[in-house]
Amino acid sequence: MDDPKADIGRIETLQCSGLLPHRLGRKQEAARSPRNFVEPSMRVRRSLSHVVLTLAIVSLPSLAAAQYVTGTFDWRIAFSNEASPGMRLEAYVERMRTYHRRRDLNVDDVVSNADLEQYLSQAAASSRASAIGELLRYDLDGDGVVTRAEVVQRETQRVRFETRENPALATRGIPSLAKDELWIPQRIDDRADFRMRADLNKDGRIDWPEMLAFAKPYPQYPIYRQDEPIYRMIMSFDEDGDGAVTIEEFEQAAKRVFHFMDVNKDGTLSKNEIDAFRPNISTVLQHKAATAEAEKRMHERQAKTKQSCAMPQLSAAATVLLLEARADALSTATIGAQWIATEAGSIDIEPGTSPLYVVISSHNPVIWQLSGAVDRIERLVLAGESTGPNQKLPEEIPLIGATGVPAERIVFLGQPGCMKLHAGSVIQDEAAAAVRRVAGREPVLIKPQSRKASDAASLPHEITRFHRGGIVEIDPRTVIASRPVERYEVMPQEAGLIQLERDGAITRNGDGEFLVHKKIRFPAGLFGPHVVRFRIEKGVAMPEGDPGRSCVIVEDTGMMLYNGATCHEPQCVLGSVWC
Repeated sequence: MDDPKADIGRIETLQCSGLLPHRLGRKQEAARSPRNFVEPSMRVRRSLSHVVLTLAIVSLPSLAAAQYVTGTFDWRIAFSNEASPGMRLEAYVERMRTYHRRRDLNVDDVVSNADLEQYLSQAAASSRASAIGELLRYDLDGDGVVTRAEVVQRETQRVRFETRENPALATRGIPSLAKDELWIPQRIDDRADFRMRADLNKDGRIDWPEMLAFAKPYPQYPIYRQDEPIYRMIMSFDEDGDGAVTIEEFEQAAKRVFHFMDVNKDGTLSKNEIDAFRPNISTVLQHKAATAEAEKRMHERQAKTKQSCAMPQLSAAATVLLLEARADALSTATIGAQWIATEAGSIDIEPGTSPLYVVISSHNPVIWQLSGAVDRIERLVLAGESTGPNQKLPEEIPLIGATGVPAERIVFLGQPGCMKLHAGSVIQDEAAAAVRRVAGREPVLIKPQSRKASDAASLPHEITRFHRGGIVEIDPRTVIASRPVERYEVMPQEAGLIQLERDGAITRNGDGEFLVHKKIRFPAGLFGPHVVRFRIEKGVAMPEGDPGRSCVIVEDTGMMLYNGATCHEPQCVLGSVWC
């Protein structure tokens, strides 16, 4: 007796080798070939389909192909689930006809993309209704508006009831929390914050337009889309490539499946025959478990990202200010490490009466110096993109800091890309879109304060070319930053090279190289236009720090270390300011 699973495996091998067609490719063939034209390869395929009875199943999509279309759905599950021991062909075919009719939503006797689109539209509507219905459960006075007070009232009842009835579950396995009166209000506030996400304008009320706006992009509940793979599976049986599966096409597929399951050819399906055809349930469950675990990890990452990027609430009276600009000076203090090139920028807050919610988005590591009427600032939100020298590592906190504002008013967004996350699909002006979406109001765009030209007039051109504001003296003790702050031993970039020259540690030769006469620390930030060439003289110890993309030649060995590829280019070609 032939093994149905082995036969299916042989068929899939033939399909993968090109000897038999995948059913999913027939639509493309039909689209590019006239109806009355039969390719020689098609005649060969038709001949092959009659070689042996076990290859009659070739008109069905292969398992691999079906899964490509339907995600993790195995078509054999659907066909075997509709079979039962003792069933004969007529009864089985009628059951599969009913299976087809249940998915024919527009009652045109075919299952097509039109039915799938209608199903997905209905699923989306059901999902929106559930999201809105969940919110309306908190409308305790029935006025069509959900207030934070109503949410807190209902969540207070729920949390206290859960704590009393099942303290272990309510307190996540920490029984002592059940008696902690400080924990209960915190739990209530957390739940209220979660529900009040629909309060898009942050006025403490969720009205009907906000419910609709909140529910429209709301993730659809999986239960409402559970039949989507079934529609896609049915459409994979499109015999003539017209984009629709008639009930006759599906009936022919059902007949072929029945004859394939009926191994002993007695016209009746037995339990053993059905079980032999049905895919290994344990394998399916393992696959589902693996998929669920992968989805769990993905959701955990997404939750962690949202938590890292969470922006604090603002008061109703606050004016939102947004600064998205590069700083114009170099700082004498560094955030994180000596090999980080940290900039400095200045922001002057004008006098006024309204509180300010200030958001600053910076590409490079920077310390922002805020001055003036800083008492107006109720929140300073610092978002950055750089996590290290020329780096933007996910899940690491960006390097950014500020002076002039108390630490309790400063919030650091915990990873790069937070502005993009909050902006959603908006590409242009991501920061403005992000603030607008989170704060619920239009931000006022501001610029950093320009420093007086006289402040940098005495500095060499090599420094002011990149940093018009020159060098700013910053006391590390005054900085509130995402990482520890310390004073530079050697200033970054060109400022550090000049410092080392003045100390006699390095000199320039006629080829534009820096000759290293004694042990030094490489200046930070030697990337891009700041790239130079170092030649370490014989007997001199290797420098500390990071040379960035610069070339380092060691005369003791003649070796080109670090970015040796740049050592073969003329210094001026590298774009250096030292030409």
